[in-house]
Amino acid sequence: MADIIIPVGQKLLSNVSIVKLKKNGKQFEIAVTPNKVTSWRNGLEKDIDEVVQSHSIFSNVDRGMLAKQSEVLETLEVDDMEKALHIILDQGKLTLAEKERKLVIENLTKDIASIVASQCVNVNTQRPLTPSTVERAMKEIGFSVKPAKPAKAQALKVIRDLKAAHYPIARAKIRLVFYITPDHAEKMISMLPYVEKVDKSDPNQTAVIAQVEPGSLRQVAGELAKEFGTEIKIDILELYVTPTMETADNRQQDNSTTQQDDDSEEDENTK
Repeated sequence: MADIIIPVGQKLLSNVSIVKLKKNGKQFEIAVTPNKVTSWRNGLEKDIDEVVQSHSIFSNVDRGMLAKQSEVLETLEVDDMEKALHIILDQGKLTLAEKERKLVIENLTKDIASIVASQCVNVNTQRPLTPSTVERAMKEIGFSVKPAKPAKAQALKVIRDLKAAHYPIARAKIRLVFYITPDHAEKMISMLPYVEKVDKSDPNQTAVIAQVEPGSLRQVAGELAKEFGTEIKIDILELYVTPTMETADNRQQDNSTTQQDDDSEEDENTK
């Protein structure tokens, strides 16, 4: 029996999903594992070999037609194919079959619920939420998960939508006290969100009680350490939520998510 010969310039793959990127009239495609693309874009998956099924770049995956290297490099304005692969993976449109799309949405829903649960508390009980509680609430308000959007951006929208639906939810904040010498106090205060109280009773140091969202704590602490070095001291008091902060919290949240949460964005195409 004669061997099957695959023409030069073709590389046949099966049982894959496709990420497509169109630019300047050219279309480039890569073959991927569907449930890994979202994890890659969310920063959860770091190994690109777990995401792509081939490092080849195609003009048509289904037909096994490889793209011309010169066209890829010129169109994407890069100097090597690996950089081009990253651009397509990061910016391209993921095309899923219905079964694959369902699996991606299920996994993404769990990721979103976990992020919301890690950042929020029940205002009535002052206790953390569980991912399963958040998932149920998402279903109750009819939240539509977008496979192409990062989980973090969608988690912010879930929080906003749950508040709009009058769920007893609020962003969890860590309550801290910051100590610094009086001559640096005003500068430090200007760098802190949600300042509650400033105590200047000690002539040698100023104590400032403030709230910081858990996800921002490392950034805030890093900026303060860079600015003041060893002159600043930080103590954690408690996990704390106060209704008086809700207005500011909502305003900050709305401003940070206006563009990311545009519901008019189209979902992925399905095969």
